[in-house]
Amino acid sequence: MNEGNTNAEKTSYDKVISILTDIYNYVDTHDDCYLLIHALTGTDIWTIDQYEHYIDRFREDDAVRQLSKKIKQRCESRISQDMIKGKIKDVPAIFLLKAKYGYIDRQQVDHNVQGAINVNVTMPNFPGSEG
Repeated sequence: MNEGNTNAEKTSYDKVISILTDIYNYVDTHDDCYLLIHALTGTDIWTIDQYEHYIDRFREDDAVRQLSKKIKQRCESRISQDMIKGKIKDVPAIFLLKAKYGYIDRQQVDHNVQGAINVNVTMPNFPGSEG
């Protein structure tokens, strides 16, 4: 056993709430946080895997779920707001929204057709078919 190795220690619920609150506050006060990895810059979390571990560990808790959603929503809204302001280009912004936040292109097809459809078919006259 390695002395001083604290990696295996379990992080308490209160500590996770504190970490998530710090992440949200960092995102809220730094204009360059477009992705979760940017948000982690100002915290004690080093990887997205570590963040996801904390979220997964307390996935049944409403406060953890809500903080996680607020962090992602803040990053997402920053992308769209800065795209509208012209601070970031629209193509990379749309790419980020699709790749990281689940946006998709959709076409709406109307399957409700009302009214009549008239089809006129004219057949050619073949030799010997008159009769």
